[in-house]
Parts: sequence; structure tokens; C-alpha cells
Amino acid sequence: MRTKKNKNDEDDEDPLHHLPRKNWEKECALKCANISRTGFFVNAQGMKIRWYAWDASGNDGHGKKSSSGKDAKKNDGRRRATLEEKDEEKDQEEIGVVVGAHGSGAHAMFEWLQSIPMGTARNKYKNSWIERMNKKGLTFYAYDHQGAGRSECARGCKAFMERESDLVEDNARFMKLVRERHCGGNTNDDENSRGSRRGSRNRNRSSGNNGGRKKVFAAGVSMGGFVVARAAIEYPKLFADGVVLLCPMLSLKKLRAHASNRIILKILRLFSIFTPTWEVGKTHKNKKFPLCQKEMEDDPLCWPSGVRGIRARTASECYFGTVRLNKPGVIEKFTHPVIAFHSVEDPMTDCSGSESFIERCRSKDKTMVRCSDVFHHDLQHVSGYSEPIGEEMCQWLTKRA
Repeated sequence: MRTKKNKNDEDDEDPLHHLPRKNWEKECALKCANISRTGFFVNAQGMKIRWYAWDASGNDGHGKKSSSGKDAKKNDGRRRATLEEKDEEKDQEEIGVVVGAHGSGAHAMFEWLQSIPMGTARNKYKNSWIERMNKKGLTFYAYDHQGAGRSECARGCKAFMERESDLVEDNARFMKLVRERHCGGNTNDDENSRGSRRGSRNRNRSSGNNGGRKKVFAAGVSMGGFVVARAAIEYPKLFADGVVLLCPMLSLKKLRAHASNRIILKILRLFSIFTPTWEVGKTHKNKKFPLCQKEMEDDPLCWPSGVRGIRARTASECYFGTVRLNKPGVIEKFTHPVIAFHSVEDPMTDCSGSESFIERCRSKDKTMVRCSDVFHHDLQHVSGYSEPIGEEMCQWLTKRA
């Protein structure tokens, strides 16, 4: 005799347990942020890593309307939509999924949402790349790296990591969980891969409106771009659908050229061992777009560039991580569809690093887009510059979805 599953049973089987809306922080519950779901996953170090989801047309990834998304807001009277908006939602179906990784000093909501007007809190869904992706049928996930945003921290220390490989494992673990939810559970990468086999169960689940397999893409900004690129090399099956790199941290020669950093690099390993949490690395203020700098400095969850230094262990892991990535034979293992966007004027990460990555990787589907007149994280936050970049990225994703 078949027993009927209740809602709680379904929630127990969901690889991505989300928090009840009543338990959300005020910032996450804001209507303007339009978050559909949010919750935690536990990484290999036992830390709770916070994630967020913006569902395409309110779809929760199982062909159902999210109870905490747009439609829930309509039902409880907290939101009113125009008939035009309702018609648009009905016409849209989830065609794919994108998982975003933010950059150093930022957090997920700050990285991917928008400020309207510039200089105010970066918590607006409207005019963001997330809204653009959702309108094209792409559900978007993002998470706070360990040590950032609302995630737990190693040693209880913000903006700190023990090893860059920890961030890589976190990214692969989250990609696996998202794939379990949207791709019917067939997500096993190499069985011996350390991040894929720890504490995860393979569930056979249906997905989406049509029950078919959804493609799951990865996108990474700055340090998040390095994390995604590295994870895609170490866990290739999880990232086979495609990767978007946005001003990725693939080379740090420009930061190394800073006078004080040249001195620090000579003894960086010693700092990392004996004073790992010290702020030793010099970063740049965003003088080109001061309102963007203000947004970061005003956000209590950020570690603002040019104001706070990079911690010794974090600086060491980032720098030597890029050195290891660029060793002969490493980038050549990358075979996935990939598009990289990078500002030729970026003072933080090197455009030449993206150019070299695209040239050396063995993908048959690879594109390099050189941007001008933007700083670093500003690819998606400065009106007049972000729109064409966001549209090109979305076209690239939807074509492959």
C-alpha cells in the first residue's frame, strides 16, 4: 500500500533545506530583494554556509511554486503584481540554473543585487542581472563564502580562510546539491574526489516543469572566478554545462607590483604561518566609481577594498593559488564551455590572466570579452556599462541551456 507523502516529508528529502520565511533576517525578507528561498548547507569543515535562491517565475525547482517566493507574497497580500507581470510569469518556464560565487570582500546579496540609485544599499532585485536571468527562465543561486556575509568563519575570523582548496570544495559541494535538486540526482563526479563524497547523498529526484534534466551553469566574480575555475578542473562533471568568469582572479601580477606588496610577498608564507589573521595585503579603493566604493564601505557584511587589508593566510592562499593554477598542464585540464569578461583597466586582477586562461584551456567553446571603462567588481553595477555585459552573458547562457 502506497502512503501519501506530506509536505514535511518532501522538505526532508530536499537536498537544499530552506529556512521558513519567519526566520529570515530583515534584509533577506525585503520585498525589493525578491529572494525566493534561503538556507544553509554544511561544508566539509562543519561550517554552515548560507545560500540564496531567486527562482525563475517563482518555480522552486520541482515544478511547484515556491512557498516563499513571488507567489507566496501575492497569496498573503504582501505583494501586488500587475496583470502584465502575471502574464509574463505564466509565459516563463525554468530552462536552466546558474550558481554564482562572489568576490573577496563582498557577499552574495551585495555581489549580485543592485543599488537604486547608486550609493544606496545594494539590495535591489530590479535592474539586476538576477532579474535579467529570471526573465529568460534561469533560476539563480548564490552563496556566501566561508568567512563572508552570513556564513560561518574559520577561527571565527571574518574575511579569513585556512586554504583556498576549502573554498573550492565548498563550491563543488553546493553545485552538487543544486544539481541533486534540479537534475534528478545524477550528479556524481569522480567518486574519489574529496569534496564530492563527503557527507552527501545521491537522491533520485524529478526536476523542473517538464521533469527533464536542467543544465546547471557556474558563474564566478573575482576570487569567486578563481574558485569556480579551480573547482571545474578538479570536479569536471559538476561543471560540464558551462562556466562564466567575471573579472576572475586568475593572475595577481598587478597587485604584486604594488611597492608594499612586493616586500610582503617575500615573507608572506611566514606571515601566513605565524600571524595568519593579520591584515597585511594592500588593496585599491574604487576611485573611478566612488559611489560603488561607498556602497561597499556602508555594508556591514562587506570587507571593503582599500579600507581593510587582506589577511595574511588569505593573501597567501590567493596568491599562491593563482601561481599553482598557472603551472603548465593545469589550465589545460579545463574543457568546459566558458566565457570570460574582464576589464582591460582592472587594477585588482589581471585581464591578461583571463586571456591566458581562454587561450590555454582545451574547451571547444570558449569566448573572451574585453571590457573597458569599468573598475573591477563594477561589471554589473554601473548603469550604462552593466546592461550590455549582462545581456551578452544571458544570451550565452540561454543559448546553451
